[in-house]
This record gives sequence, C-alpha cells and structure tokens, in this order.
Amino acid sequence: MGIVFDQKSGIVHPAGNVLTVGLIAKQDALIELAKQVRQRELDLIKEGDRWMGTPCPYPFVYGAFSWFATSLTAYLQLVPVADKLRQNPAGLATIVADRDRIKSAGTALLDDVCPAVKYWRDKAGAHAAMADPRKDNSLALLFSSISYSVSAREGRFYVGIGTHAVFPAGSSEPESTHTWEKWSITETFDRLSPRFWPDYRLDDLVTPSCSGSNTRNEGPDRGEYPPS
Repeated sequence: MGIVFDQKSGIVHPAGNVLTVGLIAKQDALIELAKQVRQRELDLIKEGDRWMGTPCPYPFVYGAFSWFATSLTAYLQLVPVADKLRQNPAGLATIVADRDRIKSAGTALLDDVCPAVKYWRDKAGAHAAMADPRKDNSLALLFSSISYSVSAREGRFYVGIGTHAVFPAGSSEPESTHTWEKWSITETFDRLSPRFWPDYRLDDLVTPSCSGSNTRNEGPDRGEYPPS
C-alpha cells in the first residue's frame, strides 16, 4: 500500500522504500509526542485555567516544546525531498549538487505551514540564541531563549505568550524587549493533521480526563505551580 506524506502534492510513496520507512518513523515519533502532551493537557489544565509558569512546573511539557519543534522541522524538511525523489529517482545522483534547491524547498514549506515553530526552534528549541548570538539579536531575545515560559490557555500549553524585557539597573524603562509568536504543540499538530497525517486526531488517541483537576506530580516543587 502506498503512503502519501503531503496531501497537497498527492505523491504516493511505496511502503518499502527507505525514505518512506524513515519518514514513517519520524511521523510516528511526532504523533506519540503530541499524544503525550495532549494527555497532560487534559489531566493537568483545569477548565478556565490561564497561568504562566517560569519555569514550567511540568518538566516533560517544558522539554516537549524543544523536542517537538526540532522533530517537526526535521520531518517537514524531508517531505519535499522525498516527493522530489519519488517523481525523479535519478535525482538521487545529483542531490548534493541540488543542495540549495533542496534546502530552499524545505525552508519554504516550514515558512508556509509553521513559521512560529520554525523561528522558535531556531532561537530557543534547537539551541538557545544566547549560545549562538547574531548581530541582530536583542538582549531580550537572548535572555528569553534560555528561560522561556510555558502558559496554559484554552485547555492547551503554549510558549510565546507575553513580552520579555531587559531593564537597566535602576531604570523602569526597558532597554530591550522581545515578543515571540505564541504556538501550541497540540494545536499545531491538529492544524497540520489534514495535510500531513489525516488519519490521526489527538483527541481520538488519548484518555478523557475524569478529574478536571491537576492530579499528576511530574517532579519536585520548583516554586511556581499553577494556582489550585
């Protein structure tokens, strides 16, 4: 049975192909990670919760944003490569020479379907901007890249909510500010699902929460849990 990785292109890949096997493995990992986060959203976020954790009180959720951002970008960058090679298998012989076009195709897809995730991955998820500062990076961006907040909104976990500011000593006026574009792992997964994994819907993969309250303990008290 053939596999379609991008419903927009509609290109069918043979099940036994090495690229197909690799992409399915990456897709399965994304699905599992998003499912685990969705389960925690149902178990840990109360109805009407609106809080921001700095640091996040749930270590797995905090780490999941970096894991999902890097995994999603790695997966989506390969989709146009796989489609290109399926259309023209002989292109494998010139894949290195086509480096710029291949990289551009992957970047264009990311910019089209998940620009906020791509930017966050580049500045905070894959590595902190503080560890690889660029001339156009503000101080607020550099500091926010090493200590990002996770927020609860509308039953989901988000990063990118709020503005980060750096104040000079003794001043009430910020020296530098930075605002991310907010994004959610589970909202992103559900939004991309019809195009890239139409057979999967997160709420069909998880166990409905019965308690409606924060019942899990994911680690020691780090001083800033959501209000009970």
